[in-house]
Order: sequence, then C-alpha cells, then structure tokens
Amino acid sequence: MRLFTEADVIDAIELRGVLEGTAARLAAERGVSPAKLAIFKALVRQLDDVVAVPPETMDLDAYIALNAEFHEMLGTLSGSRIVQREIERVMHLPFAGPSAFLNAQTSVPAFRASLGVGQAQHRAITLAIEMREGSRAEAVTREHARLARINLDFVMKDKDLIERVPGLVLVAG
Repeated sequence: MRLFTEADVIDAIELRGVLEGTAARLAAERGVSPAKLAIFKALVRQLDDVVAVPPETMDLDAYIALNAEFHEMLGTLSGSRIVQREIERVMHLPFAGPSAFLNAQTSVPAFRASLGVGQAQHRAITLAIEMREGSRAEAVTREHARLARINLDFVMKDKDLIERVPGLVLVAG
C-alpha cells in the first residue's frame, strides 16, 4: 500500500488540470476534424442524458465511464502524443483521475448536484474547442479539474466519507 500526503493529492490534481488545460488549448488552436468533434459532442450529449435524471436515480457507473472517456478523448484531441502520454501518466498519480472521489459522495445531495456544474463545464470546454478559443478552452478545463480539489476538501471534512474512498490513506506531511 502506498501512502500519500494531502499535498501529494492536491499536486496530482493540479498537474492534471495543467495538462488537460494544455490539451484543450491545443485542440482549439490546432483545430479538430469535424468527425472527431462530432464524436466528442455526442459523448457530451450522453453525459447530459445521464446527469439529467434526479440525482438519486442517476447511473453513477455510467457517469464515471463516460466522464473517463471524455477526459481520455480530450487528450487525444490535442493532436500531441506527448501531451496525451503525460495525461495518461498523471492519471496514475494518487486520486488525480476525474472521478476519484465520486463514489464516496453519492449519498450527499449537494455533491450530486455539483455534477451538473461539471457537466456545464464539459459543454463549455467542447464549445470553446469548436469555436477555436484556445485560452477559454484552457481556462475552463483547468477550472474543471479544480472540482476534484473541491471534492477532496469535501471528503477531508467528513470522517465517514474518507472511509468510503477506496485506497485513500493520507499521512501527515
């Protein structure tokens, strides 16, 4: 078992935001083929459908799978194998993944409602890429990654939630 400090987890989340923000900016600046953009937009519509139901009936497993696909595709849209490879690597850092804390908070209404914020950001990222707005795509994507930081803070304030995050063992440091 590996132990991490809270600072390690925060740094991993921050690094993911920087890399995904760069990927979004490059995708917008370099342009994305109409076929790839159509696939990306269809993925966002699937996420819309999952999030559109009442929070207590939402299929969280479907959301997690589609969310992971969104973030993976974001890396490929950059057109940079280097950026894509580094995003893949950062996803192996402690709790850096976009869905790292979701399972712990499924019973918290305020948290489940925050999924709507994340989905609005997915749509904004997609639109910024489509409109070739590099700076906006990067900024919204970095802000989107900060949701994981907010989720970490939320989990850290509730002992019961900490225990529901598989593998989360934080040490002082």
